[in-house]
Amino acid sequence: MVRRAVLAPVMTVLVWALVATAGGRVVSADDTAGLDVSASSVFTVDSAASVVRAELRLTFVNSTVDQTVGTSVRRQYFTGYLFPAPIGSTAARAVDSEGRVVPVDDRPVADDDEFDLLSVTFPEPLFSGDRIIIDVTYDITGMPPRSPSPSRVNPAYAAFTAFGVGDPGQASIEVRIPEAFEIDTFGDDELLTISVDGGVATYSIEAIPDPGEFAFFVSARNDSALARDEFDISDDARFVIRSWPDDPVWVEFVTEQIAAGVPLLAELVERPWPIDRRVEIRQAFTPYLYGYAGWFSAAEAELEIGEDLDSDTVLHELAHAWFNAGWFAERWASEGLAQVYGDSALALLGGAPAAAEPPDPSDAAAFALVDWGAPRLEQGADETETFGYGASHWVMQRIVEDVGFAAMADVVDSIEAGALPYVGDATTPSTDGLASGSADWRRLLDLLEERAASDDAGDLIRMHVADSDGIGLLDQRLVARVAYDQLARAGGTWAPPLAVRVPLSDWDFAEAHRQIEAATDIVLQRDELRGLGDSLDLDLTSDLEVAFEAAAEFDDITSTLDRRRAAAVRVGEAVAAVADDRDVLELVGLIGADPVEVVELARRSLADGDTEAATASADRALDIVGDASSVGARRAAVATGLLLVVAAVLAVVLRRRNARTARRASQAAET
Repeated sequence: MVRRAVLAPVMTVLVWALVATAGGRVVSADDTAGLDVSASSVFTVDSAASVVRAELRLTFVNSTVDQTVGTSVRRQYFTGYLFPAPIGSTAARAVDSEGRVVPVDDRPVADDDEFDLLSVTFPEPLFSGDRIIIDVTYDITGMPPRSPSPSRVNPAYAAFTAFGVGDPGQASIEVRIPEAFEIDTFGDDELLTISVDGGVATYSIEAIPDPGEFAFFVSARNDSALARDEFDISDDARFVIRSWPDDPVWVEFVTEQIAAGVPLLAELVERPWPIDRRVEIRQAFTPYLYGYAGWFSAAEAELEIGEDLDSDTVLHELAHAWFNAGWFAERWASEGLAQVYGDSALALLGGAPAAAEPPDPSDAAAFALVDWGAPRLEQGADETETFGYGASHWVMQRIVEDVGFAAMADVVDSIEAGALPYVGDATTPSTDGLASGSADWRRLLDLLEERAASDDAGDLIRMHVADSDGIGLLDQRLVARVAYDQLARAGGTWAPPLAVRVPLSDWDFAEAHRQIEAATDIVLQRDELRGLGDSLDLDLTSDLEVAFEAAAEFDDITSTLDRRRAAAVRVGEAVAAVADDRDVLELVGLIGADPVEVVELARRSLADGDTEAATASADRALDIVGDASSVGARRAAVATGLLLVVAAVLAVVLRRRNARTARRASQAAET
């Protein structure tokens, strides 16, 4: 939707002159006291003939009293009456109750685009007590498209102003419109009654208190009577143009804007035309009546644009095919981006878009853009709407200039994918779908800073978008982001985990701080384990990086770190123990055992993440080296005993050998 530069015609109080003559002279309206006027006005929309038939019954009574002054009589009389008729009125005729033709003249009002004046001349002067009834008829044919006056009459649309005529309480208006028409009325609704009979809706206003200040504007549309022209840019971008039957110029203009503008907008947004059904674009005066140049419903695939040949409006409304509540939860973002992208397309087409003007905080209509609600369909200008459109345009213009169209495309991709604003690491599993739905100003700010590297978005949103509560949240966010950055630096290649990024993205800063503290503890544990691994020439942490970054809670990774730290300490103790110098007994005790191999097995198990096997092997190695001395002593004792036994045996053997030798010698001597 875009605000119309020239707003809908405001039904201003109209005061016109009642001209009469008294005593042969022309007098002003103030001198017409004594002419009583009652009137009933009937306006019938004849769509087939493209006219509104007006029928007025005017009853005039001269209520003055003749005055006798000396020998003369002073008589006040009236010769005619002047009253307003909607601009575009033609074929005026008048007859009195006796069937006499009454002269009626059209007196255009200079520089007025709302009404003309009709003048009836009485067939004869209306003297004291005289009464005359005059029936006036005329046709309202309306003004051509794009005329300053809002009066239009064609088979699909009728708009005109019914003015009050007559004395206070003596005027009535009746408007008859085929039931097929959709009707907007602007005037004193408290006086209005509506009835439907025979396919005709009748709007009646009786006993108008102050007809001279009364105007009743009628806008009636019958979309079934609109002309139809289909127009396709491609199989994916299809349109039907519905227009007033008398305005082919508008059809040609809008078709040209669509043909040129849609491809440019798609290129700027970096996404194809997003509506997969035929979009109906209707010519309608209705938006003007509420102060808008047009409006677009992407959900309904319907776009209404006024009659003006305004490229800016057409491109802005087409841009809403992308920039709408499907992507952005708040109106300021959709309207601001639609204007920025529409302006950019217009500039590429050689047009000159209006420059965005910075909002004035001292403006009486100024407000935080987050509070800009849905359009209020109230006739006439609205300062809130004017401020909202202007401020949104300027803020978004600054943001897009800051980050560029390509980065904005990344932001939109993230919104559509439901991705968290806080990216994490390239190795982190996708967060698509975790932030589904349209983006409010908070998520948009996060995306602009985290995904598009915006330098200005924070200040712009603080100054022009956030309300007082939002500013408080921004202060909390600043503290949380400092803690987040500290965690990111401490983590190094380990990006902040999902458990931190989710509450931070949700602006749940209390929870974010709790999770940042827990994640920081894990990083410290990682650093301790990393040091233990370095001493063992092992990488004990790199395989935990992805798990840490994807962690929605930390119980598993904390448990893993605890087990690895305990195992690493035990393996370290085993390595140190095996590497110590050995005495003789220990060396004897280690004969046949290989603690180095057992320690290496412990290291391999630890490297594989099998902390139980690593601990068991480390315990075995420690047991081996711990028992080496006692084993050596036992082995030494056993060895000593064996030596003694061997010595005794040798002694016995030697004695026996010596005895045998002696016997042999004795025997030899005897021989």
